[in-house]
Amino acid sequence: MGKPQFQLKSMQFKSQKWQVFHENTATFLFYLISFLGIWTFQVLYRFCFIFFLSDTDSFGTIFWEASKNGFNQDLSASAYFLLPLVVTGWLCNWLPKKIKVSILASLAVLLTFYGIVIGVADAAIYHYWGTHLNSQAISYLAYPQRLLVSVPFMVLTVGLVLSILTVIFLYRLFLKWINSNGSVFDFTDKKSWFISLSITLILAITARGGLDKIPLSITDPYKSKIESINTFGVNVFWNANYHIFSAPEYPDISIFANGSFTNTRFRDVYTMSKFKNGNYIGVPQSLVIIVLEGISAQTSTYLNGYHYNGLPLLDSWAQKWGVGINHCYATGDRTDKGLASVFSGWPGQPWQGILHEPDRFKMLPHLSRNFARKNFNTHFFYGGDANFANVKAYMSAGGTNSIWDISQLKENANSGNWGVHDSDVLMKMYQVLSRESKPYFASLLTLSSHEPYDIIKDKQKNEIQNYYASVNYVDRSLNAFFNRCFKDEGFDNTCFMVISDHGKHLETPETHFGQREFFRIPFYLIGKNLKNTMPKIHAKCFSQADIYNSINDWFFNKTDNSAKFSRSIFQINHPNNAVFHLYEVAGIIEKDRMDWITTNPVLMKPEMPLNERDSAILSLETEIISDFFQMN
Repeated sequence: MGKPQFQLKSMQFKSQKWQVFHENTATFLFYLISFLGIWTFQVLYRFCFIFFLSDTDSFGTIFWEASKNGFNQDLSASAYFLLPLVVTGWLCNWLPKKIKVSILASLAVLLTFYGIVIGVADAAIYHYWGTHLNSQAISYLAYPQRLLVSVPFMVLTVGLVLSILTVIFLYRLFLKWINSNGSVFDFTDKKSWFISLSITLILAITARGGLDKIPLSITDPYKSKIESINTFGVNVFWNANYHIFSAPEYPDISIFANGSFTNTRFRDVYTMSKFKNGNYIGVPQSLVIIVLEGISAQTSTYLNGYHYNGLPLLDSWAQKWGVGINHCYATGDRTDKGLASVFSGWPGQPWQGILHEPDRFKMLPHLSRNFARKNFNTHFFYGGDANFANVKAYMSAGGTNSIWDISQLKENANSGNWGVHDSDVLMKMYQVLSRESKPYFASLLTLSSHEPYDIIKDKQKNEIQNYYASVNYVDRSLNAFFNRCFKDEGFDNTCFMVISDHGKHLETPETHFGQREFFRIPFYLIGKNLKNTMPKIHAKCFSQADIYNSINDWFFNKTDNSAKFSRSIFQINHPNNAVFHLYEVAGIIEKDRMDWITTNPVLMKPEMPLNERDSAILSLETEIISDFFQMN
């Protein structure tokens, strides 16, 4: 009977050893499991992100390469997520267990909810802007109301309800899970303090990216020569928190400050060598500029668009009463960038638009100021809130006499999420201008073709179909406006210019963000006497930023030297090209080619040695960026 007793004591001894081992490692195991769960979530999110938002068929290859390149950022993001729980559990040690567990469960839910919000926001930004969350997107957080109205009401409601239910479910789940592992958070003895401190240090080192002198950077996943792999390799949670909490005001532009790009050849190619007085006959008495919201030239068959016949009426007006040009290109991807280009001749810079910096945009020249100096009345019409993106401040600082927005236009008008619909705003502009007793310079920014396209009531249409239908609505609204004006003798000597603020991704490869057709926008000149009096447009390919000096040339027989990046399309020596910017990207478009290069020094390294074209583009960027920082 002795042998069984010995075996029993041996088993008890082993059981005690296992219990001691478990007590010593329980905290490590708990946080290890939590860490692996968070890391798995990062990988699954990337899987879904690529699966739903990628336009390529090489899904497996891209996912594998992107996950491998983004591994360090995934680990870092998981560590950053877990650190607040570890530190909070440590600091709350002396609280009663019930309170401590409730605090940890609440924090875990808040962190999870924050992660979900970041993920959804990043996916939405990528869908609409073709980029991850960056400083440009963050700059729009100053206008939360305008951001929210871009989301369909039903989506917003369902999302809010689901978010609340998710929070309740996760709180109960975390409460039960943490409560069942309550001993893990007991740090009353020295050994537990040491374990918790060790976990904190391990997570801190992981979050930093190791013990190297240089911590993990935002560009760490950029290890491939394929742009899409680099894009999908970025951990969206690491990226978002970097831009929210740590990113500098501007991207790294140190490469432009060391004199590396002193080649002025491209400037000579981009700028006009000499201005020649045009002495144009039959200059219109008044000018109206209509800036379309996000309408692509691909929606005009007259401008060689073949995706959708969205502007047939506007096309017919241009054919009969003016001209349309099919090689006009936007300088950027946002409305505020387009406005600065059209009204000030500013081509933009490779980060957020200049309208977000009042001290700088006040230094820009402005068409309204030029016309006001010539005793023109100046007006600006917009159906939404003109304070959005500082548009009202920009137009006012530029010398606009009267600014009409939703606060003056909403009475007896049809409105949507963004504001008063275009047909009513155009009607109001007609009424105001028809009462003018002297020449005027008026401008209008449309909004009905902005998502969520609530002017369209057909619930069966998908997003791109709603966009096309909204373009048709804008076309009909402009047709009604021109019909009124052309029946009114008071508009006989008025020229109407129609141009877009930026292009649009039409869910096709050739119109994808950054492609040539993404930047191509409509340009029309329409007027009763325009066919016989308009000067010849010599430019075969031109920039949205050229509008400023083209108008100065036509109306005032001179160009503004302070807007050196704006050229006149009526001059025979126009260089026939257009500059454009996206976030950390700059490029040039010509009639038969397009070139671009990143302005990020880290991402530029794989491109070395640079060819002449890239060096020339960057030499132009050196001048643009230098001028930007001199405006203060």
